[in-house]
Amino acid sequence: MKKVWLLFFLCIFGTHNLMAETCVGENWTVSYSCGKGTVKNKLPENQVATYGSEFTPVLLNTEYCTPPSGMAISGIEIWVGDSYNGAFSKTGAKFMYYYASDVVIKPRYMGVADINKLWVLRGVSGESRTYNASGRTWQAVFPYGTVSGIAACSNVKPKNLSPGWTAALVAEDQSAITEEGGLFCYCKMTEPHAVASPWGYMLNYESATHCSLNCASTCGFYTMQSFVFRVSMFLGAKL
Repeated sequence: MKKVWLLFFLCIFGTHNLMAETCVGENWTVSYSCGKGTVKNKLPENQVATYGSEFTPVLLNTEYCTPPSGMAISGIEIWVGDSYNGAFSKTGAKFMYYYASDVVIKPRYMGVADINKLWVLRGVSGESRTYNASGRTWQAVFPYGTVSGIAACSNVKPKNLSPGWTAALVAEDQSAITEEGGLFCYCKMTEPHAVASPWGYMLNYESATHCSLNCASTCGFYTMQSFVFRVSMFLGAKL
């Protein structure tokens, strides 16, 4: 089977149904599968996506797939690989390179209890927030529950300095974000567990002192107030 060095872009995650507008490589076959679930109705037809083209995957909801027992559908997963060799990998990365020829769209299954915790993605502002500046911890209280997290004043300068409430850039090297007494404030949501997030950039301060005093407070405040910030980090988007 002829293999071509191809480029896969996951362009934009939707905030409502997690559908994605996706850019693919040259002449990839796009197909659908119910994964661990069972097919309920006929799945969408296969299609061929050419280099640089865009398509909007069909959300494989319960119209198409019956979830495994005790689970529900929370969105879609995009798998890329080579059907000839039976090798596929799930990706949500900004871009990845593969010797590949196929894209498979599958439902994302989560436990029903975990699905119920996704209330934090709703566009409802929080009611209050608390924080511990020196401990780098924060909480944002919503009508449905509480979101908790940590903060870090890092020396890692993000590629995009837009503040978190407008972009919420997710750090590319998650392991590099640590508390270093730096100027760049990063936030990480740790609870509810089902939606624990990666480190997301919030703001850069004029001095390390300002970051130390304000980073945790700012993380809590904009988690409470900014739907864009919450969704970007919960979904791991790289905007």
